[in-house]
Amino acid sequence: MRIVIVTADTARAVGLRWVINHYFELEANVVAPIASVASEIDDSDTGATVYMVDADVWCSMADFFIPRRQRTIVIGTRAGMFSTVQSEGDMVEELRSRIDGMSAIAVEQSLPGLSHREVEVLRHIALGHLNKEIADALGISINTVLSHRKNITAKLGIRSASGLSVYAMMNGYLSPVEIQ
Repeated sequence: MRIVIVTADTARAVGLRWVINHYFELEANVVAPIASVASEIDDSDTGATVYMVDADVWCSMADFFIPRRQRTIVIGTRAGMFSTVQSEGDMVEELRSRIDGMSAIAVEQSLPGLSHREVEVLRHIALGHLNKEIADALGISINTVLSHRKNITAKLGIRSASGLSVYAMMNGYLSPVEIQ
């Protein structure tokens, strides 16, 4: 497992890297949160890469982090975020718990993957298109669209169009810009 720390606070980044190296003996890299960082990170992204990011960095790079949300630890002071304002022992224990949980995610993917065509159909469903509109846009028959919808719902266990839309947004198949 590899941890990438993305924060504008250099002292926080250095401290987190030391804690991770010292207590967990894991590789930790620090990346500056600039616009081009997504391509730099994306080039080395694997299922075993965990990200630790400031809340403001997560928000500014949401298109990158939403698909990786199960492998992302958001640093901040709100509920559910990883706080660096706590004792060293508490911080190490919380980090251990989060890293252990992410190790399980990296090793085992809980849902089967969708094919490229199923992702295209899912995107159209999430955008509110009707079966005929999807068929016309993709150059396939309505029966093929229905088959893809059936396969998608079987793989994901989600039956409603609204549920599929939420799934598509939360897993990065749609960016917030496309939805508007």
